[in-house]
Amino acid sequence: MSLHDNEQRLQDYLDGTLPAPERTDLEAHCRSCSECRTALEEARAAHQALSGLTLKAGPDLTAPIMDRLSRLPAPGRPGPGPLRWAPVLIGGAIALAVGLMLAFPPAPGPARNPTEQAGPAVTPPPEPASAPVVTPLVPAPVAPPPVFLAKAAGSWTPAALQPGAPVPAGTRMMAGPTGTLEFSFQSRGSPHAPETHAAVLLLPETSAVIEPTGLRLEQGMACLRIGRPGKPSAPFTIRHGSGESVTGQGRIVLTVGPQGMEASVFEGHLELSPGSGRVPVKVEALETVRVTPGEVKVDPMAAQAAFLWRPNLPGDPPTVAPSGAGTPAAGLASLTEPAPASLSEDAGPGTASPDASSAGGLDDTLFRHQPN
Repeated sequence: MSLHDNEQRLQDYLDGTLPAPERTDLEAHCRSCSECRTALEEARAAHQALSGLTLKAGPDLTAPIMDRLSRLPAPGRPGPGPLRWAPVLIGGAIALAVGLMLAFPPAPGPARNPTEQAGPAVTPPPEPASAPVVTPLVPAPVAPPPVFLAKAAGSWTPAALQPGAPVPAGTRMMAGPTGTLEFSFQSRGSPHAPETHAAVLLLPETSAVIEPTGLRLEQGMACLRIGRPGKPSAPFTIRHGSGESVTGQGRIVLTVGPQGMEASVFEGHLELSPGSGRVPVKVEALETVRVTPGEVKVDPMAAQAAFLWRPNLPGDPPTVAPSGAGTPAAGLASLTEPAPASLSEDAGPGTASPDASSAGGLDDTLFRHQPN
């Protein structure tokens, strides 16, 4: 209900003549309508101001007017003329009007909104629609898979996974008695995160579960090269049993068997968390760590083994084995027994050889596909 509809009800409300049901309804309406509530407050203020005035009765002009009217000539008789009585009639009318105004003052009207007096707002015409800008679609570069099988030889499972194919996370790979599997880990990272570059070689009878940024070594031996020289690399995680090892740069050989885990760090370092509440251990370059149910032991690597199994990468200075250095199997006798089968230097790509008389073939196979 608008303010215009409530004007008379507001006046009756202030005069006390509004019935009780309508009075209750009007009070409820004013509590929810700010416009009517403001009008009621203004009318109440004016009503209180007028109630304080002293009302005096105006002069009684009835008798003089009737006396003068009685002396008017009868119709048909010439009178004294209209101008004679004009001042008297005008004065009486003015006095009567003033008395009526004092007796019945007009109720104050509602305040008008300045925007209503200014007239309707002028809406500017809509601007003509501009032609849509067509942005040419540029195909996003296709990132390489984070993990793929770079090379395989002998027998392995699952046999359906062929070299060059991506390896889904969670895939369990196992090299057969004469098989080897080489994986490449390549994640491009982001502007705020380093890249992951790693090459992993699983030797015969080794099984591991492939993960996006690492692997879970279940049994056997794995040779790893993590990172690229001179460039930061994301952490690479190797899980083994109840523990795990993390490294960002390094050349590492890990062996997992029934007696525990053994890792040899040729370059870089390894952050080892043995698990079962044991204190983490940092293994530096040219050190070997053995984790068994009873102890965690770090020893210096045998100089002969460290020299013979140090990888030769493109750009590295050539290394020459010292005279009488012996075979890699003899040099690695302190790392694990018996010595694992390695790839022969004369064998073709993807062939395995149980002869461990040369370490160069293993190094070349492990790092041949790693990007520089």
